Amino acid sequence: MHKYVLTKTPNSISREQTRYCLTIPASWSPDAKRAMRDAAILGELIGPQDPTERLLLIAEPEAAMIYVKEKQPGIDGCRNVMICDAGGGTVDMCTFAIGKTPHGQQTLHEISLGHGKSCGSIFIDMAMENYLRNAKLGPQVCARLHARSVPAMMNSFIDTVKRNFKPETDEYRIPSPVHNDRALLDMLPPTTLIDGIDLILTFEELRQHVFDPVIRDILHLIRDQIRQLPAPVNQRQSSYVCDKLVLVGGFGESEYLLSRVQEEFMKNNLVRDVETVIHAGLAVVKGILPCSIEIVFVRASAISSQRLLFTFKGAAYFGLRPASVTQRVSRLSYGICVLRNFEPGVDPESKKVSIGIWTVFRVLIMIPALIHDPRLIRVSVLSTLTDTWR
Repeated sequence: MHKYVLTKTPNSISREQTRYCLTIPASWSPDAKRAMRDAAILGELIGPQDPTERLLLIAEPEAAMIYVKEKQPGIDGCRNVMICDAGGGTVDMCTFAIGKTPHGQQTLHEISLGHGKSCGSIFIDMAMENYLRNAKLGPQVCARLHARSVPAMMNSFIDTVKRNFKPETDEYRIPSPVHNDRALLDMLPPTTLIDGIDLILTFEELRQHVFDPVIRDILHLIRDQIRQLPAPVNQRQSSYVCDKLVLVGGFGESEYLLSRVQEEFMKNNLVRDVETVIHAGLAVVKGILPCSIEIVFVRASAISSQRLLFTFKGAAYFGLRPASVTQRVSRLSYGICVLRNFEPGVDPESKKVSIGIWTVFRVLIMIPALIHDPRLIRVSVLSTLTDTWR
């Protein structure tokens, strides 16, 4: 893929003029990010001696938030905006406040620890296949079916049922692989309904056995984000903890997911507004500057073109203006090892490194501290040692 993109890059643009921006799940650890950077070096996107800024890593909900800020109406005036990036494999969360520079340019302030979980739409597919094999068809019937029969049913479910699942529809139909086989029909579980060539699935059974077990995990992620947010200071202006929650990603387009989130959080006055953003088609955006070109890659996963559109565009905006996020929440605590006077009876003997001196960890940043300039942290270290070396 990288080599193909390079063939489409103008010859006048050199390798040193190219910046790459890769989107990653919000829950990735520093070790996982380091592994991604090492993989980029092995894949020859960048060289081991290249400047760090040639490869930018951005969390997927952050990329989506940058795009929402740039293009989504109704964001201005929001005290905070929560992004729920529900894709195929993972669901990632993060919350931002929107600020302004002295020159009037909008900036983003991360105000919560981004986190996520593997509870995307692919787990709906896994639950559905398990329900088909064990509850609707049964192990005996599945053992006698052609190997492609259940996958064909799953394709029909994904194309016709999963995309349109909502309370207003009482029942759904997918082709039955046993409609013309009397022996197999007699072996079906008694609760399985066959109408002609179709297998009948009710809204209630799909809700209970397929959709809700996965959506409950997403609701739990949203609750965890809300717990991190401060209560509104001025109750007259807003009584909501979160002003706006935006669902993005392929699974974020689900009408049923939207209705469940609205029911769970808007009725309890926790979130003022919940909305989803739908875009048709795929747009690969390249932000071009006079001296550089931004080429955006997104991690491979089971995601829809709409989700790609969001992460592509958000990552491109970030690649062009990485300084648009001016505040982040520290994921870890940081500090340095210093020496100070040993206090007998207070400090542990095991830490003593010389007569009257012991090592101590001085905390510089304590999780979840707000970091306003992630690039530079100034520390003043004053010596507290007396002359103990004589």
